[in-house]
Amino acid sequence: MNLVWGATGRKTARALRDVRTENDVFALEEERGRNSYNEKKVKRFENFIRSYVKNVNSTRSKQTWWEPVQAPSLLQSSERGRAYNGEEEIVEVVAYQVTTLFDEENYIEFRKRELQRIKI
Repeated sequence: MNLVWGATGRKTARALRDVRTENDVFALEEERGRNSYNEKKVKRFENFIRSYVKNVNSTRSKQTWWEPVQAPSLLQSSERGRAYNGEEEIVEVVAYQVTTLFDEENYIEFRKRELQRIKI
């Protein structure tokens, strides 16, 4: 499963309009970036992911007639990688930070860092 997420303030959003290169991204990170790491929030996130995935695992073979007409899962928001089809039990979730730049035509991925592995 892939999850795409991001948030920023107005000043940073305005500054992002002028970003044209990878070096511009790194300079903006240096100027405006901050580390918001919080151990308590990490544990809450891990507990949420484990609970969510255990629920998915326990119901994966119990699809109802209604499920095919529901909206797609919000967690499946990227076409990259293999989509989860519910046939296999999920045993691990890996979170990555992926940094991309849109050059008016394409997204260019220039950094991918593994942030966390959560065993289920």
